[in-house]
This record gives sequence, C-alpha cells and structure tokens, in this order.
Amino acid sequence: MLKQLRLACSGLAGVLALMPPANAQGTDRSESALDAAGAQWEAANAVVLRATRAELPDTLVEFVAGNAEPTRLDPLSYPRAGEFGARRIFRTLCGRTGPAYAEAFRARNDLAADFDLEAPLGEQAYSLAWPACFYIAEAPAEIVVEPDRVLSMAFLDLTGRSGVRSEIRSFFGLRDIDNVQIGVKRIGQFATQPVAFRPEIDTDAFLANAGSFATEFDGVSSRAISVFRSNARYFDQGGEIVLAAQGSPEDASHYAPPRDCVSARGKPFDPARIAIALERLEGLQRSNSVSVAVLDNGFAGARHEDGQLLFATHFPARLFDRRFDRDGVETIGPRIAISDNERLEPLIPASLAGTPAYVSGHGTHVAGAAIGGTMLGAQSTLFDLGEDDSWLRIRVLPLSAGQRQVSKTALREASDILDLSGTDVANLSVSYGPEVEAALRDVIDRNKSMLFVVAAGNGARDVLARKTGERNLFPARLGGQDHDNVLTVAAEDGEGFLTQFTNRSADYVDLAAPGCNVESWLDGEQPARLSGTSQAAPIVTFAAMLLARYKFDAPRIKRRLLLSGDILAGERDLRDETVLIRPVADEQALAIHSRSRLNIAKAMMFHRDYLRLAVGTPGSASDPPREVELLGILHAQGELDCGAPTDARRVLAVKRSPAGGLWCFAAGERRARRAAAGKGLELAFTVVDQLPGPEGNALAQWATISVPLADLREFIRSEVSMSRIEGGNR
Repeated sequence: MLKQLRLACSGLAGVLALMPPANAQGTDRSESALDAAGAQWEAANAVVLRATRAELPDTLVEFVAGNAEPTRLDPLSYPRAGEFGARRIFRTLCGRTGPAYAEAFRARNDLAADFDLEAPLGEQAYSLAWPACFYIAEAPAEIVVEPDRVLSMAFLDLTGRSGVRSEIRSFFGLRDIDNVQIGVKRIGQFATQPVAFRPEIDTDAFLANAGSFATEFDGVSSRAISVFRSNARYFDQGGEIVLAAQGSPEDASHYAPPRDCVSARGKPFDPARIAIALERLEGLQRSNSVSVAVLDNGFAGARHEDGQLLFATHFPARLFDRRFDRDGVETIGPRIAISDNERLEPLIPASLAGTPAYVSGHGTHVAGAAIGGTMLGAQSTLFDLGEDDSWLRIRVLPLSAGQRQVSKTALREASDILDLSGTDVANLSVSYGPEVEAALRDVIDRNKSMLFVVAAGNGARDVLARKTGERNLFPARLGGQDHDNVLTVAAEDGEGFLTQFTNRSADYVDLAAPGCNVESWLDGEQPARLSGTSQAAPIVTFAAMLLARYKFDAPRIKRRLLLSGDILAGERDLRDETVLIRPVADEQALAIHSRSRLNIAKAMMFHRDYLRLAVGTPGSASDPPREVELLGILHAQGELDCGAPTDARRVLAVKRSPAGGLWCFAAGERRARRAAAGKGLELAFTVVDQLPGPEGNALAQWATISVPLADLREFIRSEVSMSRIEGGNR
C-alpha cells in the first residue's frame, strides 16, 4: 500500500491548476464544489489534502486519523525506530501534533490513557499503527526572496492557499510586501505540505466529512484544508540528481569531462599523509559503527544471484549495512514507495537500456568515491575491524531508478527514513526547488548530530537566485553559517583552483573539494573518471566518516573540515576554447564561505595543535627557508586583527594563502577573515611531535619555540582547544 506521503506544492501554473479555486478572500470554496471534486476523481487511489493553517480543529485531526489508512514502520527502512518514543515518531510523520493526535494514536492502538509517549518503543514501534495526519512543519518557514517571485506566491507555496495582503504582511512580519530586496531572508509563521490519504471509508463520505470539519474551526468560516487531485505526474516532479558536469551537452549519450577539468591533474587526497595522521591517533577512543547514507539514484555494485547478495570486485560486502527484508531477501537499503504498485529498489542493474552509464551508474560512482575510490581500492584495511567486519555501515537510499529525475515522493520518504535512522553522515547529490524545503529543514533541525554533505551543483551560479528565471537551490542553500550540520561542497581542480562549472556562494557554500577527474566505479569493476560537485561531495563524506569514527558529531565535523582546509588559490576560467588558471589576490572576493579547500590529513591531526612554520634564513643561499610541520601546544597572547581586534587566545586557526596574505578563523566564525598582527601579539609553540619532512630540520621534543608572524604558514587548534574556546561542541 502507498505509504503516507508528504508531497510539496510548487507555485507553478500546472500545479496551481490542481488547487481548488479561491473565494474572494482566496481561502475557501463551497461544500458542494468539494463534494463534486471527490465525485469526479475516477477511482483515485488516494485523496490528497493539505492543511492551510498552523492549527487544525481537533474534530478534523481525529476524523482523518480514525478513517484513513495508518502508516506501519518497516524495520528495513527504520532499523532504529525502536530507539525513539512515540512523540518523536509523531514529529517525523506529522511535524506539529497536539493532544488530539496523541489521543487518536492511543485509540487506534487500544493503548491506556497513561501510555508513555516519550519512552523508547523497542520492537513495539513496528507493530503499532501510526494514524494518518496532516503535515505542518515544526519550525518556522524561511524563504529567500527570488527575482520575479512575489511574497504572495511564497505564501501560497508555504501554506497551500492564497491570502489577502494584510494576512501576508502579518505572516512574514513586514509592513511592505511589494519592495523586498532580492536575496533577503524572511521567516514565515509556519509551512505545510500536501499529504496523500487512503480513506478506509467511502471516498465521497471521507471528503464530505473532512470538508465539514475543516469549516468548523472556532467560528472561522474559511476552510482549514485545500484539496488536490491524485495525480502521479504531480507526485513525480520533485528534483534531480546532480549528475557529473558534462563537457559536451550536445552529445549526452557519452560522458565528456568539462573543459576546465581536462588538464587538471590534482589528486583527491594523499593516502600516505592520511596514514601518518591516523598513526598518531592510536589509543584514542573510537566507534565500532559509523552509519553513512548515500541518497542517490541507486547502486549497481551488487546483485542478487541464486538467492545470494554478491558484490562487485571493488565494493567489499563488509562495508555495507546488509539486512533482510520481510521477504527474507538480503539488501543494503530500504525500498522507497513512489506509488501503490511501484517501489524504488536500492540495487539497480549495472546497465539500463537507453540510459548512459554515467547517468545510471552515478549513485554507484558516488558510493565508491565515499570509500576512497581508486585512491584506496578494495584491498584497503582502513575500515576493517578484523574477522571480515568493518566499522563502516553504508546504506543506499534510492531517489530514482538509475535516472536523473527524482520524485517528490522519494524525497519525502527518504527524509522520513533519515529522520529515524541514527545516521552519522548523509551524502546528498540532489537538487530541488524550495517547495520541499520545510520538511527537510525539520529533519535537519531534529538531527543536530547528523551531518548532511550536499553537492553545490554544476550550474556555474550562486545557489541563491540572482537572475530572472533562477530559483534558490536546495538543499545546497542550507549550508553556511545557518546550519552547522549541513556542509555544502563546491568543486576545485585538486590544486586549489575552483572549477568554472561549480555553483558557489560566499554565504551558503562551505568548502571546496576535488571535483575533477575523480576515479571511482560505475559498476564496481572498471574504473571511470567523472567530474562535478557530486564527485567532490563524497570525498568530503569520506573525510567526515573518518572523523565520525572518533565520535565527532556533525557540528564538530563541519568545524574541523572547514578550519583544517587550505586557502584556495583562485579559479579556472573558460575563455572561448582556452582554460585560464586565474590566481586570486587576497583583496579579491572568492564565493566560498570558508575560502578553503578540503585537506583530509590535516583534519585528522586533531589531537594536538598543528603548526606549519618556515625555518631558515630569509634570503640566504646557504640556508633557504624550509617548512616544518609540528604537533604540540600553541601559546598565544595579545591581539590578532581578525576582521576586528580579537584576543589571540580565541582564534581557532590562521592560514597563509598562496598569494601570501594571512587569513584567520575566530571563535564562532566559519568564514575566513583577513588577518594581521594586533596589539601585543606573541605566539610560541611547544613541540610534542614533528611530522616527516626535509632532513636537517629536526626540533627537540618539548622545546618551546617563538613563532614570528612573518614565518607562520599555518596553525590550527586541536579539537580539545576549539571546544574549550567555543564552549562545548559547537
């Protein structure tokens, strides 16, 4: 049966045509029209209703809960649901709920009035019936004003109905709704989404009663719900997979790398350097289970044969979260329903007729990059616990069956699954419009310890709408300072230069990572190189899962990855047929929030303060400056100018750019600021360990050395120091 769906409504004309016509106030239609609509729906499989107000009458909530098919949680999809209480599951399925829904839940399941809604349910979570409900987002709704998108349309998108001017002004807290600057964020009072209900009584009677209860709302005559037509096309138009950047769009049947990546030779990371970093973490407390979800278009690196689940050469079975479904079939992720009779399987064929391999194999390539791609290979023991076991558990959440297009239904159900999954890191190479933002934002807000790694997209634009015809891009727009558990990733060439194709934003795109010629597998056998932000994102996921093993939660992972990166050198630019490597001066803007690119090895050197220092005699032919890398204890006093005079003891990192300038990250900041010496600045460093480097630069252990600012190349505080300075785990 069709799982209870929460499907977003856009403001496009084709979707608006499915909405009931508004009355003079834009909020209602007659009872007879509602009944007529129900009669005209030809044996529809579902009735699609949407709350249009933040609060609903108890009679409506109770009627729908008692007369529409409830949801049953599948252990394969929700393996950790039993760790949660009933009220927490209410929030996943319904957003806001009140006493009326709790009472309906007890009645549906013949539970006592004192049944504890907060206690973990254990196996009972899978036997309970979860009553049908409307969806009203828990958090206030946020929009970013787009070109040619008036606030009345945003109000319609968020609430499912039109509104008079006074109501729209009140909803957004504005006096003037006609002259709002493009790019400005506004907070709406609430947001709702359409829900597909399957009536357990006659459909006409269900609609008539729901419509009647919707008007009996404390004397308010306007209807509290909107009615939609059950329409498969409406369900299916949700978003798209962020495919690899294609260099020859006129020939989409074969993959050609984008021109700005053709000459790129940078590697995603240095395995030897990571090994050196990990050696120094021996003895630290580690987790034996890190859960990673890959939300993409399926996985072709395994297949069923003679009742067994067999994995391709380069995808070790021990790395995947293998479970048996209700039919006794072993798989690596949930089936996701997109209609009554169609479910997306996590496993797809390695080859799909009529679909290019770089499209159908995209999710497989992403999963491969997330485990290190060909830089590590299947024989790597990095993830091993011994005895053919691993601390890594990858789940595949399919958003389409090897295709580019993603259904809203799949997006919504995948969000539900994430919400109750206990996942540590989720990789999302998907892009969609703001109409499904509210529900995903709820998931993000409820799961502060889960890191969402998001591909910025390959449109060579800002993730905010800046031009007529553009739309804000989600979930990429949720990165930056707004959410410390969303990390939006741009693509650089592996040598510190942003690609021309990558999306960017100084406010919402956090970090760049190698996105040119990333080698992974489309089928688990033959390596293939693809380029794009969807290749850069899983490299960040790889780094994030390494930190998660050392019990970093999402905010700490994001902080560490941003502050341990290298300052970007510039951009690649296309001029006619020429690729220009364009260094960026320190005075020039660069639209990446941290102005940095990923450095996995330095991210893993978190147990000590890190220092990179030039030693030697400047200008001396006999003793030219050389760089040493040290781990130890940083001592700072005085002030550092970090955009403003800042106590040097509250500076988390300082880095020298390829152009020669200094950049710093002060407490509470993830944006790089220009740095300079301030009043009374003094830096010193006690050496505990020295990383391998050029001969002749050995420094004595426990020696304390002076650190002149002119010789400083970089310092990064340890994780303990960062948490102490910022207070807790922020």
